[in-house]
Amino acid sequence: MQTLAAWIQALSPYGTFLFVCALVGGTFFLARLGFQLVGFGAPETDMDVDGAHGGHSDPDAGFRILSVHGLSAFFMMFGLVGLALHVQSGFGPALATLGGIVAGLLAVEGIRRMFRLFIGLQVSGTIQSEQFIGCKGEIYASVPASGTGVATVSVRGRRREVDVRTESGQALESGAAIEVIAREGARFVVRPVR
Repeated sequence: MQTLAAWIQALSPYGTFLFVCALVGGTFFLARLGFQLVGFGAPETDMDVDGAHGGHSDPDAGFRILSVHGLSAFFMMFGLVGLALHVQSGFGPALATLGGIVAGLLAVEGIRRMFRLFIGLQVSGTIQSEQFIGCKGEIYASVPASGTGVATVSVRGRRREVDVRTESGQALESGAAIEVIAREGARFVVRPVR
């Protein structure tokens, strides 16, 4: 059984070049991917500061062909496939280079599509205060006359507790059915429903 050091020494100069491409590209690719998975280092972005994208991020913002991800993915696959074709299959440098280039380009395209898919899966969980208007709920903590209480309101399939007061200033007991009719600062104005 041959050791890794002996295998590397037995490589031709072209095989050594392919091995270095695979090693350097793979190291950068895995390091960058690992850092992103744990939250270090934002992906390269190309976004307008004034929000010209209409509030949506560019699906390719996390992945550009001439980025660390793109170049490292290309060189990693170029080196691995080229090395496999050259050393294991016995292809000459020209065919190994061609195969490596095709594999590198396919890797870049595959990763670009994967980033596009991941960005497309992102959904904002933020509920805007305007979305409360017209929603129904019930009083959780009684609302005293001309005072503030707490209500549980269903908004977009989620139940939220919010501070409320009644539109007429009347008192509402816990469990009373209500409808949100307006927003007033940090609280909502409600009316009883029957």
